[in-house]
Amino acid sequence: MHLVNFQWKHIKSLSVFSFWLFLTSSGVLVFSQADTVLIGHFMDVENVGIYRVVLQFTGIATFSSNALRLTLWLESANGVKPRSFIL
Repeated sequence: MHLVNFQWKHIKSLSVFSFWLFLTSSGVLVFSQADTVLIGHFMDVENVGIYRVVLQFTGIATFSSNALRLTLWLESANGVKPRSFIL
């Protein structure tokens, strides 16, 4: 591996490579926000705010429960008696 001088062909190569990544990321962003847009279209702004707060709390709960589930599943899959956890 060696350093080369910067040329426009490098930009073209990166843009061709990143086009599909950009397109996919844009689609994920649109689909992840579509529910909020639709709720905002049919309901008041206050309801959208409540929905977003509850959605964030749900995300935190999902992350926590998945972390515990994976930790306990790995211990039980190894045939080790699960340790007692203090929460």
